[in-house]
Amino acid sequence: MVDLGNFSPIHHFFLFFFHARLRLIMQYEIDCHSHSFYSPDAAESPELMFKKARIAGLKGLVITDHNTTAHFPKINKSAKKNKLITCEGIEITASYKNADIHILGYSNSFDVKYLEPLLKSIRNGYNKRSKKTLIRLKKIGIEINFSDLLKKSRSGYVSKPLIAKEISRVKKIEYKSALLLVERGGAAYVPYGVWAPSPEKVVECINKAGGKAVFAHPGDFFGKRNSLPLSKREVAFNKLIKSLIKAGLSGIEVWYPTHTPKQIVSFKSITKKYNIIPTGGSDWHGKAFTPNRSMGQCGTKINYLSKLLVS
Repeated sequence: MVDLGNFSPIHHFFLFFFHARLRLIMQYEIDCHSHSFYSPDAAESPELMFKKARIAGLKGLVITDHNTTAHFPKINKSAKKNKLITCEGIEITASYKNADIHILGYSNSFDVKYLEPLLKSIRNGYNKRSKKTLIRLKKIGIEINFSDLLKKSRSGYVSKPLIAKEISRVKKIEYKSALLLVERGGAAYVPYGVWAPSPEKVVECINKAGGKAVFAHPGDFFGKRNSLPLSKREVAFNKLIKSLIKAGLSGIEVWYPTHTPKQIVSFKSITKKYNIIPTGGSDWHGKAFTPNRSMGQCGTKINYLSKLLVS
């Protein structure tokens, strides 16, 4: 046992910080929500991510890249090399009453050919949206070439964070400041168009492709990704949950970095009410895009993922 009496106050602080950080990571066995550079808004390879997950002490990691299956061929070998549990994961864009909704999908083996038509439509929609964003940026003196951005994307489409990263580079401003320009309320913000499917359609597509659907970061419904008046959000959320359950929703992401303790209790109670699975994840995109998060910051127990995949 270490004698803490031999350490200075500054050493005490660092020891406390280290052990608190370790407890935070080790609280969860598997991070079920993370992104590799096959998402246009993430920075690291699947191979490096699995290595980092092992070093962090996780027992498993699921990469859920946005609207693409490009990472699927990379995960099994990397997971096996690092002795980690994994499955195929994806995060698909949807829209509900002018709110941005994301649905996670999990499977041991997706029917990619069934998923692809929907994913291709969404990616094309993002590109149309991004071109409109660049037009608005040009009007405020920021000129960015769409083709140059597309070349930097491994998934065939451009999203807001990729644009913000380019703004940050061109204008030499912080990424967070650049992101404000293209987010809801910003000078160059463009909302999802009719190309964004309903969350019910996404749930049904995931199920028919051999997967299980999970409502991603539901706390965002009560934040900036929703233009509904605050007074109407709770009623709308409850209606949405019932509709998604009817469509075949299998779980809700309960443990998430921005969820409050009250929200965690609330979302966990929903899983019990409807007999669905609670999941969790960090939504980590690498330091370049999520500098204030860490892999394994949130997650869940392996048995929850196992129940999800066999339910």
